[in-house]
Amino acid sequence: GKSVVFTGALATVDRKTAQGQVRDLGGSTPTGVTKDLDYLVVGDKGSPLLGGGAKSSKHKKAERYLAEGASLQIITEARFLEMAAE
Repeated sequence: GKSVVFTGALATVDRKTAQGQVRDLGGSTPTGVTKDLDYLVVGDKGSPLLGGGAKSSKHKKAERYLAEGASLQIITEARFLEMAAE
């Protein structure tokens, strides 16, 4: 029942496959970041979470919502895959 949005380049799967995994597990994949979002998954390819590239607009928006008290989590692609496998 969690909502998940993807941003950045995914290193291990394509975005449609990842979104399908979320839906298969009963979650939703909205198109944008909102205050009600559960997870923003930042792709591991060139990820700013892993010391690479720049933050996307979705990433920056999620950080603004976090600063305002939203409960969403910004996670790596690797962490998403771990959670999906659990």
